[in-house]
Amino acid sequence: MARLEPGGGEYNYAAASKGAKVLAHNKEANGAANILGKDKDKYLRNPCSAEEKFVVIELSEETLVDVVEIANIEHYSSTFKEFELLGSLIYPTEIWVSLGKYIAGNSKHAQRFMLSEPKWVRYLKLNLLSHYGSEFYFTLSSVKVYGVDAVERLLEDLIPVPEESSVPVSSANPAEIPHMANEGEIVQVPSVQPKADNISKTDALNEKNDVSRDAIPDPVKEIRQQPSGRIPSDTVLKILMQKVRSLELNLSVLEDYLQEVNRRRRNAYACL
Repeated sequence: MARLEPGGGEYNYAAASKGAKVLAHNKEANGAANILGKDKDKYLRNPCSAEEKFVVIELSEETLVDVVEIANIEHYSSTFKEFELLGSLIYPTEIWVSLGKYIAGNSKHAQRFMLSEPKWVRYLKLNLLSHYGSEFYFTLSSVKVYGVDAVERLLEDLIPVPEESSVPVSSANPAEIPHMANEGEIVQVPSVQPKADNISKTDALNEKNDVSRDAIPDPVKEIRQQPSGRIPSDTVLKILMQKVRSLELNLSVLEDYLQEVNRRRRNAYACL
């Protein structure tokens, strides 16, 4: 699932307004930074005779790239045909990971190319291998990159919360747990009524846990109340804190439960 803008459109990780920039290009190229802008009257221009035509783009964030959109809307120029996409998490580098080779249609509008397998990329290299037409100049109007960043991917894993069991673990009656007697015979452990002080301690613990849960805001509700788009990083921290607190509380309840089970077993064996 691609990250969305607050207005509902796809988030472009190769937009200059988001912090993306062109780091390198072949020496014959002019206006390489224009492919990251919104001005449709500006473009990257290359002589068709240039042997190696490429551009290296630094994305606004480390991104799990899913779709790349490339466009040439200039009518009196040659347009791209075959091209290659390469990616890397560091730059400069001599080792690039291939994202695929593609063949575009001979048209003057934006064309989308989906990667066969999404890849984590911070730097994108576009090698322009061939072109349509026989004009003197070869142009490229825009490059857009869509996908999800690390924070968005983390939230996808954290937000879906599994349904809680209808019967809590602590509500199980330890007296109903059978134990093995001689010759494999199963006998029922007699029920042992907990003392009043134990009941009061358990009630106090449950009350404390309830207060602790109430003190932590529900970040998932906060996310659902926000418009679609980027989720603030402090909300991610709240979710992580809630997960850790939940684990701590569950561990405390489990420890008390095991202690109570062991105490009742000892009492039950003493009565046999």
